[in-house]
Amino acid sequence: MVFAKTRLGRFMNRPAKKNEAYCPTHHEQVANCFTHAVFIFPAMAGVALLSHLSKTTLHNFVAWLYGIGLVCLFTISSMFHAVCLSNKFYTLRWFLHLGDRFIIYGFIAASYMPWLLLQDVGYVGEAVTWLLWSAAVLGTIYTFVFYEKYKVIEIILYLVIGICPSFSLFFARESKAVKELALGGAFYVLGVPLFKCDGRIPFAHALWHLFVVCGAACHFYAVLTYLYT
Repeated sequence: MVFAKTRLGRFMNRPAKKNEAYCPTHHEQVANCFTHAVFIFPAMAGVALLSHLSKTTLHNFVAWLYGIGLVCLFTISSMFHAVCLSNKFYTLRWFLHLGDRFIIYGFIAASYMPWLLLQDVGYVGEAVTWLLWSAAVLGTIYTFVFYEKYKVIEIILYLVIGICPSFSLFFARESKAVKELALGGAFYVLGVPLFKCDGRIPFAHALWHLFVVCGAACHFYAVLTYLYT
C-alpha cells in the first residue's frame, strides 16, 4: 500500500489547500506543457489559412482576431507550464499564471466572433458582441483582484460567458455550423470537472488541455468549412 502511494506521488500531488494553487508533479507539468505546445504551430497555420481565404476586410479582421485568441491560448498556457518546470522565475510565473487565466476570457470572446460577425444576427449580434467583450474584461479584472480566491465563482464566470452568447444565434437569419459550435462547447464543458480534479486524478490538467484542443478543433473546422470556404 505504501509502495503504491509512493509511485502515485510521482504523478500526482495532494489537492491544493483553500486559496492556494495546485503544485503539479514534474511529470504532470511536462504533460501540461506538451499537450498545448504541440498545437501552437498548427494554430498559426490556421490563422494564415483563414486570412488567405478572406474575401472581405471583415473576414480578415475576424480571422486574425479569432486566430490570435487561439494561438495565445496555446502559447501562454505552454509558457506558463514550461516556466513552472523550473524553481526560478517566480515573478514571471505569477504573470504567466494570470495571463493563462486572462486569455481564457479573451479566447471565449474571440471564438464567438466568426458566428456573431460573419452571419446576419442583426442588432442582437452587435449587442451580444459588446456584452461578450465587456464580460471578458470584467472577468479579467475579477481574476486579477481575487487571484486564487473564490475559484468556484471563476469557473461559473467561464461557463456563463462561454454558454450564454450561443442563444443569440437563434436570431440569425441563416445560422451556420450550430451543431459544430455546440459540439465544441460540449468538449469545453465536459472538461471542466477535470480542471477541478488536480490532486484527485493524475494528469487531470493535461486531460483538460486535450478537451480544450478537441473543442477548439471542432470550432475551427466549423469556421473554416462553413464561414470561410
